[in-house]
Amino acid sequence: MLKLIPVMVNGTCTTVGLIDGGAAPTLAARSLIDRLGVTGKPCNQTMVTEAGTFACKEVVQLTLGNINGGEEEERVKEVFVTGKINVLTDYIMPSDRLKRWPHMADVDLQSVPTYHEQVQLVIGLDTTLNRIILEQRHGTANEPSAYLTKLGWVAFGPTGDRCASEVSPVHHVHRKFDPQDLTELLQSHFNRDFFEKESLSRLEDSLEDKRFLATLNNTTQHRHGKYVAKLPFKDFTPLPDNMNMAIRRARSLKRRLENDEAYNTSYVAQMEKYTDKGYAERVPVSQLDRKDGRVWLMPHHSVRHPVKQKDLVIFDLKARHRGTSLNEHLMQGPDLTNSLTGVLLRFREGQHAIPADVQEMFHQVKVPEENRDCLRYL
Repeated sequence: MLKLIPVMVNGTCTTVGLIDGGAAPTLAARSLIDRLGVTGKPCNQTMVTEAGTFACKEVVQLTLGNINGGEEEERVKEVFVTGKINVLTDYIMPSDRLKRWPHMADVDLQSVPTYHEQVQLVIGLDTTLNRIILEQRHGTANEPSAYLTKLGWVAFGPTGDRCASEVSPVHHVHRKFDPQDLTELLQSHFNRDFFEKESLSRLEDSLEDKRFLATLNNTTQHRHGKYVAKLPFKDFTPLPDNMNMAIRRARSLKRRLENDEAYNTSYVAQMEKYTDKGYAERVPVSQLDRKDGRVWLMPHHSVRHPVKQKDLVIFDLKARHRGTSLNEHLMQGPDLTNSLTGVLLRFREGQHAIPADVQEMFHQVKVPEENRDCLRYL
């Protein structure tokens, strides 16, 4: 049995929710939102599951409560609306079965609104229902468990009954195949994970990707042992003057530098390294007042590497000013990342493996003079 719990939604509709420890957000079926008559905000959120990916185009706010009443409620600020949740209410623990197990004697399950219906809610880790356990009950390996949430008890796990149905609630397996199909599946697996270049060559690039590759092929040069590549601008739309935004960010950073001497020393050393190694240069005085829409100042901050415990300076190209950012003016290009599975298996093909790294790789690619003012910083 699954972790299914009856809930009252927005004080008006009863439904059954699946408490899913593998779901980060909370999802609601479109049928539930239509019953509630609520309208959310548009969004474009991609959800990744074992069965693939799907997109949610609407996000709403919902309040979950006990179907038997009470003051306890769970307000979920972001509930993503999806078409259908492929879980049936049949997999909720029947209350009359709990009498079989002494450790479940005081577990009081709520009544189920209806059986043989689709579950309309996936309760994710963004709620306390999925994280806070007030009480819990456990039996042997072949007996169910239960825990108490603020909206009532949830019972789940094996019941000792042989499954009478040929359908099992494993919600990411969706294909039946004959053993004769095994060769086809294995070949498909190899093509997808091991031979990236062959696989990618079959995918049709978008028009923007083709334009991106053509721009790089036609403009990239090799000078004095370094590649020189232009920024792949989508068009000639002028960039807004974001000096005031960059100054605000710089003042905020300055306050932190003044209050933390060790942080100050590390940060300044990294920034000075850029000019010492020739990765950056001071803007000539004659160009400080350039106003042709091809100037952008990059705010910067640092993040701490979780393993090395070292502060790394990051330039924020997603920072927005007047509704836009530098990244939004640049073509992204095709995804050329190799499959991690293929990389790991090829690593084991030979007797010896040699790792290599390009030191400060992104700084090794130079930017032509006509694009450098788009990468200014204070």
